[in-house]
Amino acid sequence: MNRNHPILALLLLFTAAAPAAVVFDFRVTDRPVAVGADGRELAPLTAGNLNIRPEAGLHGGALQCDRGLLVYPGGVVPAERGTVEAWVAPLESGTGNGFYFFTGDADEWGPEGMPRLWFWEGRPRFDVDPGPRLIAERLPAGSAWRPGLWTHLAATYDRSGMVELYVNGRLLTRKSVTPWTPSPRRGLVIGAGRNLANNGFNRGNALIDSVRIYDEVLDAAAIRRRHEAVRMPQLAVASPGHTVLASPEEPVTLRFTNRGSAPADMVVEWRFPVSGRTGSVPLRLAPGESGPVMLPGAGSASGDGDAALELSWREGIENRTRRSERLPFYLPPPQPEPVRNAPAWRLVRDIDCFAEVPAAQVGGAKAVRNGKLAYREAGEKPHDRFAYTVKLSGRRRWVRVTATFPDDRKREIMFSHSVPDWHPAGVYGTEQQVLGSGILTGGEYPVSGGAVTREYRFIAPDDQLALIVESYAPGQPAAVCSLKVEEAPEGTRLGPALPAAVAGAKLHRDSGLYWEDPVITQCFDWAGQDYAGFDRAFSDAMDYFAMTGQTMLVFPVVWYNGPLYDSKAEPGCWPNGMRFLPPEYPRLVAKRCSERGVGFLPTFNMWKLPSLAPLIGSPDEVAAGKPLLNTVTRDGRVLTSTDWQKPPHLNALRPEVQQAVLRLVEEVNAMCADQPAYRGIGFALWCGVPMQLGLDLYVSYDDWTMNEFAKFRGEALPGRPGDRSRFGERSRWILQEPARRAAFLRWRCDRISSFYEAVADRLRAAKADAELRLMILYPLPDRPGVDTAAKLLEQGLDLDRLEKHPAIRLDRMVNQTDARQQEKYPQNGEVVHHRVEPSPEFQRPFLDRRISTTIHQQYFESHGVLGRAETPKLRLPPPWTREAPGRCTQPVPHRMYFNGYYAMCLALFDAQELNIGGFTLGLHGQEPEAADWTRRYRTLPRVRFTDVAEYGGAILRRAEAEGSDWYYLVNPTPQPVALRLRATGPELRSPVDNAPLPAALAVPPCGLEVWRTAPGKTGSALEIVR
Repeated sequence: MNRNHPILALLLLFTAAAPAAVVFDFRVTDRPVAVGADGRELAPLTAGNLNIRPEAGLHGGALQCDRGLLVYPGGVVPAERGTVEAWVAPLESGTGNGFYFFTGDADEWGPEGMPRLWFWEGRPRFDVDPGPRLIAERLPAGSAWRPGLWTHLAATYDRSGMVELYVNGRLLTRKSVTPWTPSPRRGLVIGAGRNLANNGFNRGNALIDSVRIYDEVLDAAAIRRRHEAVRMPQLAVASPGHTVLASPEEPVTLRFTNRGSAPADMVVEWRFPVSGRTGSVPLRLAPGESGPVMLPGAGSASGDGDAALELSWREGIENRTRRSERLPFYLPPPQPEPVRNAPAWRLVRDIDCFAEVPAAQVGGAKAVRNGKLAYREAGEKPHDRFAYTVKLSGRRRWVRVTATFPDDRKREIMFSHSVPDWHPAGVYGTEQQVLGSGILTGGEYPVSGGAVTREYRFIAPDDQLALIVESYAPGQPAAVCSLKVEEAPEGTRLGPALPAAVAGAKLHRDSGLYWEDPVITQCFDWAGQDYAGFDRAFSDAMDYFAMTGQTMLVFPVVWYNGPLYDSKAEPGCWPNGMRFLPPEYPRLVAKRCSERGVGFLPTFNMWKLPSLAPLIGSPDEVAAGKPLLNTVTRDGRVLTSTDWQKPPHLNALRPEVQQAVLRLVEEVNAMCADQPAYRGIGFALWCGVPMQLGLDLYVSYDDWTMNEFAKFRGEALPGRPGDRSRFGERSRWILQEPARRAAFLRWRCDRISSFYEAVADRLRAAKADAELRLMILYPLPDRPGVDTAAKLLEQGLDLDRLEKHPAIRLDRMVNQTDARQQEKYPQNGEVVHHRVEPSPEFQRPFLDRRISTTIHQQYFESHGVLGRAETPKLRLPPPWTREAPGRCTQPVPHRMYFNGYYAMCLALFDAQELNIGGFTLGLHGQEPEAADWTRRYRTLPRVRFTDVAEYGGAILRRAEAEGSDWYYLVNPTPQPVALRLRATGPELRSPVDNAPLPAALAVPPCGLEVWRTAPGKTGSALEIVR
């Protein structure tokens, strides 16, 4: 380029070679330059306070669009059809979940006919209106949205009804839309767009090298050539090995890939800032070529574990662009020992709720005196609520709230909190619900007529705290007598740790906490994608596990839309899950659990995977016979998506689906299998997951499955290819002929069982004690007369075959989420709390097996209600500007009745493991009773027990293990059971505290008692004296 005449040179370079269809061509030298269709420079309407970076672009300069405003005449935008393209590289401030616009309108959010290229929630987007014609998709594999990395965005539009979006020359998505009638626009904005309120602009927070607009729709080949025409090397770097390091000298493995269109010949400089280790690596890579690089270990880390690696090199046209990357590596600092002393609590505020008027209320709270009880009661409608505010001494303080509730009638009481400010969505995720608690009184639980006192411990992220008491069920108003608020000094840890039992089994049963959603850090302390913050929050969680004695953690790693970690098998997912986690958090969790003797079971509970998205087609494509992965229902409906309680849209029998799941299994193995805590993987077999076959023989009538089954049977398949009616015809061919239906059931079971066995084999090959846990939710007792055994076979679950595999464990999920929509949006009537049918007849297929149990507690999500504009909000005093946009609360039975969940599962299944939770913290507010019960339970050996006797609903069972006789007596009823015992033979004592067997005792409601003989002494007998 002739630098003495930069504008002239730029026009010669880009205008002369440009196709005739170019109507707007924007570049940057030492100022913005735009050329119109006639080759003449266009004067901007507005060009104020611009941030020009003369050497930062691909061709020279770049516009840093984080301030100012650049507007060109709107008439440059073709009205009928066109193509818009831009070369963009985000700033650090443009990589979050905000609105980042690269082209937009000067006056409105989204007028019809104005092409807008933008990002939101980490996805490229394009539209020509306020939203109905929007298209968006995740970045394709191999692309990344990172500072210093240039991305080519292109989109086409035709007002007759089609829009398309491309990234780096690849078609990302297209959509048929309703036609529109464009109106003349005043101005086209480069690097920004009007915000939703039309009172400001959403900046691009990026470097923009160029923007071009064509007056025609370019085809895919032309757009690919446009991308490839910018001849430059461009490196992508990833760490295929661990980012959580086991030691300072663990080598660091990198993989560089040349994503550009020209050979890369450069030197990459590297540096570990903390240790000061530096070096350089020469790289020569052809376009599309990848190569590994091995670096020495980090050497050391900062006090909070930061061992990040900094990389730097030159690339782009003539290597003029300096690229810098910072890869997070984490060397976990030593985890402290469990706490031996309780916190030193300091009183902050003691609130007499009867006497003190709340700071804010919705629905008319009132003071009530009922006999000896005095309390404040919320209104009787769902989400009637009131709040008190508290000022703490600082942020991130452990808080203990002692809440006293009236136990005088049937109530559903939600108890939660709010803080004034929320965290950046780009770091913490978009769904920042406060996780609360609550209690249930009355109903099946006897009321005392007095008060119930519960303690809730949590970390307050702000020094301003609001405590919210909220009604849920109609006619069951929430109420509270008093709220005593205490805080612990800064830096306090939770404790003390629960002492171990004196004589528990060596191979003992486990109890633990289960999360359906990835919100463990929200339960303890807000943490985002950085390792140090997550590790600090998880350390709080480990202290909680020690305080309550829990020995298992069940937590998701692959969730609704894919992996929650930075997956190489499914690139482009992370950060995912609406509540963000560090890139290799499963390894860090496994390491920390190992240090504390806690087991870790990662779970898969996803609806879809990005790698399979291209193989999900439209109903028309499936009907035409295109080989796709969609499931088809028995009434001939082609499924293209799924949701809660809907059938899967991915066919779990297809090898492509199974291989995608196996790749994730291997990836989790690679992260965790070297850690003692790793117990394998749990498949949450909910309706829509691609690891199971759905319910009721409702799906599996697609062409591939039908052809495979017909070949297996040696029968001719009915229905003509390409005829939509063939799907229904084939389902009737199977379902209406009993022998063929039975064969189809068995064939599906065999196919999916083989897949489960293959997963289990991979797990056992990676770690000798790893298991595949099949977490079986269905069938539910949602209608009378359900044949449980038949319904299991319709899901493809052959329990007899599966139980025989040494690395498969069956897990019965017991929960209430079948009423989820009613929980979120109560209408008429009352929510049913116990959706689990405790009768042995209903659960018979699960009995007398080696089985564990996951107790999924009912929880109430309020964001579906509180997020509505018409819903009244709490008007809290300053510094609050709004109520928490959503809360998730988990009212549970209180005191001894809480243990009814445990007692029911032990009595019903002789469960060898018990995990409890859901969305929030499973034991919150019920820690003393639950800790005592599970401490007794964890002394039991992991073997099958047999029934000895039953009395008053209490069940006595016996087993021999580890050279001792073992007995437990469980009372699953809400009433105490008084009985007398007679023992003969070797002496029986409690393995918890070595107390001798009493001759008579009263087993409390939902209680558990355990005894054993001394090691080496067997032959005892224990009976209930009637």
